[in-house]
Amino acid sequence: MRKLYARTLMIALAMTISATSFASTVINGIYYNLNAKTLEAKVTYKTNSLTARNDYKGAVNIPATVTYENKKYNVTAVSDSAFYFNTELTSITIPNSVKYVGIKAFMLCENLTSATLSNSMTRIENSLFYCCGNLTSINIPEGVTVISEMAFNRCEKLSAVILPSTLKLISPTSFLECPSLKSVTAQASVPINMYENTFETFGKLYVPEGSKEDYEKAVIWNNFTIIESTPTGISTISSDTDQTTQIYTLSGKKTQDPVKGVNIINGKKIIVR
Repeated sequence: MRKLYARTLMIALAMTISATSFASTVINGIYYNLNAKTLEAKVTYKTNSLTARNDYKGAVNIPATVTYENKKYNVTAVSDSAFYFNTELTSITIPNSVKYVGIKAFMLCENLTSATLSNSMTRIENSLFYCCGNLTSINIPEGVTVISEMAFNRCEKLSAVILPSTLKLISPTSFLECPSLKSVTAQASVPINMYENTFETFGKLYVPEGSKEDYEKAVIWNNFTIIESTPTGISTISSDTDQTTQIYTLSGKKTQDPVKGVNIINGKKIIVR
């Protein structure tokens, strides 16, 4: 029944995609709308046809710049629905040159397992990762102030989320139907504003040292098991991490191996000396 509902919703939402939107050119397998006046490029889809847009597969790394007809363009945005329903997309890396990632950009990417977001983003838009059932963890970059409705709704394998210190609001339904979500790290010392139906699973909440009492007094946040997170010092750490390990620097940059200093590994702060 839930899959039928998701499929019905998918078809209904597909009808809202503009029939006039199309990619002007393809460079190295990625479709762009190019603005020759501003020399800016926006990642988009091939056409407005559901079947034709299933071109993105495997790991996609969006470049910060592209060159077309001897002109260099800065990649500054990912358009609404750009990767919508690309069921063979497994990972996405968005460069820091991108300031905007549109509504439903990765909606129904059922096999997407990891996403590295741009540090220049200020919002997580509506339904951005809706129904990405294999997404396991996400690090919201510093600078993001709002997580919009249904952003991670129905991400059934999402187990860990890192929320930046800049976050001010988590909208309703953002993390509904995320039964595996057991670890939330809030880097803001002051409890983030949210609504009763933002979460429905309440696992462990890691908060900055000295802020536990404030979170315990905050409505909804006090449903979590609240733990003050103090960085743990270690001398070495194995680089032979499996594919499910998520490693980030404090600035929000995803890395393959831990770096010297503070790392966030699967939602926990670890110091590598």
